Amino acid sequence: MEEWPTVRFGDVIKKVNETCDPLSSGLDRYVSGSHIETDITIIRKWGDINDGYLGPAFNKKFQPGQVLYVSRRTYLRKIAVANFEGICSNTTFVLDTINHEVLLRQFIPVIMNSKAFQEFSELNSKGSVTPYINFSDLAKFKFRLPSIECQKRIMNIFWEIIDNENQCENLLQSLESQMYCQREKFLAQFEEKNGLVALGTISNSITKGQSPRWQGFEYTNEGSLFLTSENIGIGELDISEPKYISRNFLDKLNRGKTEPGNLLITIVGTIGRAALSPDYCDAGTNQAVSVIKPKKEYSPEYLLEVILGKKTQRYFRKSSVITAQPNISLKDINNIMVPVVSKIESKNLILVISKIRNEIRNFSSRLSNLRSLRHIIANSFEVLP
Repeated sequence: MEEWPTVRFGDVIKKVNETCDPLSSGLDRYVSGSHIETDITIIRKWGDINDGYLGPAFNKKFQPGQVLYVSRRTYLRKIAVANFEGICSNTTFVLDTINHEVLLRQFIPVIMNSKAFQEFSELNSKGSVTPYINFSDLAKFKFRLPSIECQKRIMNIFWEIIDNENQCENLLQSLESQMYCQREKFLAQFEEKNGLVALGTISNSITKGQSPRWQGFEYTNEGSLFLTSENIGIGELDISEPKYISRNFLDKLNRGKTEPGNLLITIVGTIGRAALSPDYCDAGTNQAVSVIKPKKEYSPEYLLEVILGKKTQRYFRKSSVITAQPNISLKDINNIMVPVVSKIESKNLILVISKIRNEIRNFSSRLSNLRSLRHIIANSFEVLP
């Protein structure tokens, strides 16, 4: 079996410190920390150098193939390979191999995607409000370095996975765009043909939940499901990290108790996310979630699309009150205007959107699996004392 030598990060990887003046460099694009995305290994966003003053920090030049690493808040895992020439700030490290015969440039992201590297970077960061790492500390990271031939084999698998991730990302963007366009087309047709009605007039009740702690109850390890605004996504519930309350507290809730088929809207913090309540159980909600129980003439699936529509989201932005956190009142929820529809019309919309949303779920799951596989490949390296 091949023995891999132990090396330090700084023994095989260098921080490139080529500087230039952005305006006289002849370059067009700059990359800031916000342009580099978490867990996305290619650069998909950038700014135009000629758009305005960048500031003195933007003086680092990078070349195609070099690796950019955001040294602040390294827990965000912002590592990307440049595919064009440009400028970045001095808080983004420009990394390259010292010797191509020892370490291939394309292999650097494999090392940096490993769990061991991420943990080392976070552990050795300084500062509390905006933690950062110095390259001198990063250079001390130890790992086992495969031979060039082995690097090529691992690297080919790694980058093939990334290519598949990019294809999934592009398909998801296309599907999201399709869903948005279809939703807006249907809702505009319904409004023009049938007019509008206030949500409050087509609902049996519109309430919000309560915090268990205000009532002297704590979360429990099991019991009845309890939903907060963190569980409400854009069109779907996220119960990957469920919270529970005692059945005792759920039974005492005089408001905010859900039933299968209720519509849930976030009304504090990030306003306007919406999803349907679980269809397999009743649940409790806190004060940041509004619970809408529609009359039988209007399906909750249709009302969900109305809430996620452009006009309702614009209404939320105009109606929200900024205090410690943005919030919107139940009166405002009651006043949401809904395009009038027949049952057949709403079913047509739901059928089209559901089909697209199912495709989005499938590709999202595939993307998640690909990212997990990428990290498995990267985690073939181990941290050493």
